[in-house]
Amino acid sequence: RDKAKILEYEDRMYMTKQLILALLYLHLFYQEPIIHGHLISTNIYVEENFEIKIGESKSRLNVENLELS
Repeated sequence: RDKAKILEYEDRMYMTKQLILALLYLHLFYQEPIIHGHLISTNIYVEENFEIKIGESKSRLNVENLELS
């Protein structure tokens, strides 16, 4: 079995920034802002070029209808 490649620091930081931007988009700029509600590693997809995609969540919340107590 081949050993997994250890990602360079720059690649890990790029992926982190991609994830942050995706979450900001969902929270602030999506047509109906949402909170994912179940963000775990199996819901984060990494493309070949280290682009990040966030998978569907059954427990997502609409930010506009969210009440904080």
